[in-house]
Amino acid sequence: MNVDIESLIEETAQYLGISSSAEKVRLRSYIESAVELCVMQTGQQDFTSCESAKRFVIYGAAQMYADRFGELNNKEGSATAQMMRNISFALQTKNRKAADNESNDIP
Repeated sequence: MNVDIESLIEETAQYLGISSSAEKVRLRSYIESAVELCVMQTGQQDFTSCESAKRFVIYGAAQMYADRFGELNNKEGSATAQMMRNISFALQTKNRKAADNESNDIP
């Protein structure tokens, strides 16, 4: 199989607007998965001279990366929402206790 993973990583990073070397390292697994998908779906073995196969890999890896980023973003949003509900519940409980204490103080 004729694959230059490093150049595919660079092109995918450029496509996604990624300049961080740490993020480029993460792209490697997505590129490798996209290459495998392309080979399984098309039988293409040459990714250096076949522009359409190269685009398939770049777009596929970019989609996988974006999907994973979205999953993490949703989890963060869900955790933040739950934290806000917990804070709201704690404040309501505190206010009820304060109101109960005030009502108990009335002769």
